[in-house]
Amino acid sequence: MTMKIYTNFNDIVKDCHGGAVALGTFDGLHVGHRTIIGGALASGKRPAGVVTFANHPLSVLAPDKEPLYIISRDERRKQLAELGIDFLVELEFTAELAAMPPEVFAERLISALRPAAVMVGENYSFGAHGAGDAELLSRYAGELSEKLTGEECQVVVFPLTKTEDGLTVSSTRIREAVQAGKVAEAAVLLGRPFLMDGIVVHGDEQGRTIGFPTANIIPDERQAIPANGAYAVYATMEGDSRMQPAIAAITNKPTAGGRERRLEVHLLDFAGDIYESRLRVSFVEKLRDERKFASFQELKEQLEKDKEQAKEILK
Repeated sequence: MTMKIYTNFNDIVKDCHGGAVALGTFDGLHVGHRTIIGGALASGKRPAGVVTFANHPLSVLAPDKEPLYIISRDERRKQLAELGIDFLVELEFTAELAAMPPEVFAERLISALRPAAVMVGENYSFGAHGAGDAELLSRYAGELSEKLTGEECQVVVFPLTKTEDGLTVSSTRIREAVQAGKVAEAAVLLGRPFLMDGIVVHGDEQGRTIGFPTANIIPDERQAIPANGAYAVYATMEGDSRMQPAIAAITNKPTAGGRERRLEVHLLDFAGDIYESRLRVSFVEKLRDERKFASFQELKEQLEKDKEQAKEILK
């Protein structure tokens, strides 16, 4: 079944009533978020839905503190559909929504969805100034649901997910790991490799002259981007589900005197024209830091080493 997407409560249809709903910002869709969403899927109550925001709340509450995104809106939709979510309510976070009293938000949520169960994390807050918490939601949801359906809505609160070092999994930790080039650590926190994607554009084609043609992608400056360096990755081309082993570089092309930061991907043992195609890049492990080489021959020799190391990691 195709996941249905709604952008406000008013458009929601009766098909969405009576199920289990996961609430949260879900800005990283990391293992903690997936635990809450998994609770809705595992509850046995269908349909299973997610209610979240299209934009990060800080984009309205404190624009100068808005964090870089970890996962794009399109990618989040794709992954939620793959998890088996039946419907997604993706609200635009506005000044009006930020000022809404908790009881009003709860009333709109319960009236629109009439859920049998609601899943939240223990740090979930809602309503003006974040005044609503899981305890308030439980009370509001129970009372409103009983009036509307004759049955009380159950609110399930999930504890924060922690890693083996005892630290809480959070989107902030993931951003820090990604930006430090610690993509393997980010993958543990995400429960999947960190992803970047984009349309392949024409570059200077210098890689082709040394036997390492690359697919060039200009990164979105609003996304958390790994530290400059070389990485072992998998690349998936639009319309083709196969994961191609590759080496990627986040680089300013210092050897060629470049300045613009870009993602360059060399697909191993692949030949073909993929210009203007969308490429999805999954970061597995960092190979080395970026450095300036004395010559293109020296760069080629290092790329040969990167290629062999990446093959060993990816096999």
